[in-house]
Amino acid sequence: MTEHNPGRRTFLVRALIGTGAMAGAELAPAQNNEARKETNAPAQLHSETERHGAFFNRSDAATVAAFAERLMPGAPGKAGAHDAGVVNYIDLALSGAYADLQDFYRRGLAQLDAYCRKTYNDSCRVHLAHGAGVLQYDPHAHDGRHVCRPDLWRQQGFCRVATGGFSRRTADFHQDRHGEQTSVQACANHWPVETEGRTMAIEKTDVVIVGMGAVGGILAAELGKAGMKVIGLERGPRLTTADFSGQDELRYFQRQDLRPNAKRQPVTWRPNANMPAKPLPILNYGNQAGGGTVHYGAVSWRFHEDDFRVRSHTIERYGVPAIPKDSSLADWPLTYADLETFYDRAEYELGVSGKAGNLQGRKIEGGNMFEAPRRREYPLPPLVADQSGVIFEEGARTLGYHPFSTPRAILSQSYGGRASCTYCGFCQAFGCHVGAKSSILVTKLPEADATGNFKLLTGTMCFRVNSDNSGRVTGVSYYGPDGSSNTIEAELVILAPFIYDNTRLLLLSKTRKFPNGLANSSGQVGKHLMAHITPRVFATFDDRFVNIYMGPSAQKHSLDDFNADNFDHSGLNFIRGAQISVSPADLEAGPIGAAMSINPPPGIPRWGAAYRDFLAKYFTRYAAVVAQTENLPYTDQTIDLDPNVRDQWGLPAPRLTYDWRRPNELARIEFMLVKLEELAKAMGATRVWRAPMGAGAPGAHHEGGTRMGDNPKTSVVNRYGQSWDIPNLFIIGSSTFPTMSGFNPTLTIQALAYMSADAIVNRYKKSPGRLV
Repeated sequence: MTEHNPGRRTFLVRALIGTGAMAGAELAPAQNNEARKETNAPAQLHSETERHGAFFNRSDAATVAAFAERLMPGAPGKAGAHDAGVVNYIDLALSGAYADLQDFYRRGLAQLDAYCRKTYNDSCRVHLAHGAGVLQYDPHAHDGRHVCRPDLWRQQGFCRVATGGFSRRTADFHQDRHGEQTSVQACANHWPVETEGRTMAIEKTDVVIVGMGAVGGILAAELGKAGMKVIGLERGPRLTTADFSGQDELRYFQRQDLRPNAKRQPVTWRPNANMPAKPLPILNYGNQAGGGTVHYGAVSWRFHEDDFRVRSHTIERYGVPAIPKDSSLADWPLTYADLETFYDRAEYELGVSGKAGNLQGRKIEGGNMFEAPRRREYPLPPLVADQSGVIFEEGARTLGYHPFSTPRAILSQSYGGRASCTYCGFCQAFGCHVGAKSSILVTKLPEADATGNFKLLTGTMCFRVNSDNSGRVTGVSYYGPDGSSNTIEAELVILAPFIYDNTRLLLLSKTRKFPNGLANSSGQVGKHLMAHITPRVFATFDDRFVNIYMGPSAQKHSLDDFNADNFDHSGLNFIRGAQISVSPADLEAGPIGAAMSINPPPGIPRWGAAYRDFLAKYFTRYAAVVAQTENLPYTDQTIDLDPNVRDQWGLPAPRLTYDWRRPNELARIEFMLVKLEELAKAMGATRVWRAPMGAGAPGAHHEGGTRMGDNPKTSVVNRYGQSWDIPNLFIIGSSTFPTMSGFNPTLTIQALAYMSADAIVNRYKKSPGRLV
């Protein structure tokens, strides 16, 4: 175990914690060679003659079997870890997908052995008979060598990605790419600090778009239809619907196959500037054409009218003192009315299922009565309500609230030549195997292809936006799949990746003219980071099945009564609110998701027979009730470049400085938790308890970093995402949000993309220059 790798400690703690009860042993910290001599811990436990499984020798296999059985013991009629083949899985994983943990396991077992010898004058490593069948297979022919198994998706120790589970197209992309790292890179800088006049263009185009997700796909289609030549750069591959037919919870939820690899593409976080930054273990955004819309839960909200003018609305209703003094709260430079046309267009062109609650000012039963007025009904009716939605609605109505089916970009009926939802349950974290999820991959990218004006380059990492001394950008430079450095010259550059990369690209692209980063004369690049925090309670039911794993697994039914300023905040010591929904434990509803994300109620440990019985009984009888809070922006919540951590290309990792635990946010969360508990009890739950809240790290739906505004001195871009400093540079996406909402941001991101595309096609293309 190494001090810089806390994830490995967690892995071993989870695997071996049962030993603490069995032997009273504590997991020892990393030791140097001298310390190892003092404990008499053997440095190497594996001789080739002892080999028993793919990795374990017989003694190791017996010990891990005992640990696993202690964690999840079997009993008559109740399967335990041994019955589930846990030791087989760990053995194969350590020889393949998690090969970088081999030494870690060996050292942990050695420390345990040394501790037990010292404490009990004997080894407490349980020795089962060699013929006990701990491993259910004979030693393999590949003993002592790497295994390459298609079902072990990531071949970490083998330093490449196994291609057996990919489609041919994806396999071709991955076969020469470097695979998993064993640690975050700290390598030499090899990106060009100053490239003006030094690079040679390999291609020229009208428009280059960096990032082909929620924004990039829409812009590529719309600009291509207008006759503009467009090149799109995407860091990941372009997959197809057929690639998602293997509904593998381990691959997609646990190993995050459709998201950036946190070791190869690290993002670090620290709560404040006085603390060291550590890599985030999971990155919740996309890493393929279509971006996060490929694997998101497809929740599609319009923001409220007052979400666009939070500062002025709050002052009008509660006065200036209601706004925290350290908050950088600001109004948007546009209104809901400005965006309504583009909300409507996104819903109809992409395909969103829901029920209107406010048609041109007329409130409609069954929809969200708090929503802003819309011109027409959703293009598709709501998805079928599952049991969690039924009991959520029953409980909410008894309390006088106004529940409704959450609008989602998932087809409830066939639409636009695509099939409707099959309610398979493999939704959040998964690509849709029938194409019913209205991702950019199956909606806008085919439109862009059909124009004949669009070219997509996958496996490309943009590392710089190039500019000249006249104050214009000239194109971008990127690393190709083969590691080559390439340049595209373009009349228009559009940045549309996730917020970390938007900010990082601007900071990496500094020049003599822009010494603090491109488009950063205001000093606002990287400022005002925001994220949703999700306090939640768990509820179990003894008298009914909930089967929360059935159907689409993001927020299922919702209520808006405590969101935005839909309720009176007088005397509450906080402003703004939260959308409340019923959902699975962690938006993914399979058994791994439940086991990893549910903290058992008080009195039930996280391991052992009681934990086994809890999961066995309540996996089909639980629900989570979640509040998604609207957190305020603060100037000291930032994104910058980490001076100590680099990614696989040698670029500095984005570093987040953020801590949600401020008085306004803490008061809001406590208020919401009380409401969640009341709601869960009204739903008929037998038992209700809170989930832990964490240590201040940002949650979901990160926003901010390139704020839009109507003043060049206090913002980075105008309402169209156009840089104040550089008219032919556009930055579009949630990084431009001045404030967030309690609602998910994707539909608003898409509406902004349509609005920017409209402005570029109908105004900028005819007369290039500042649009505001």
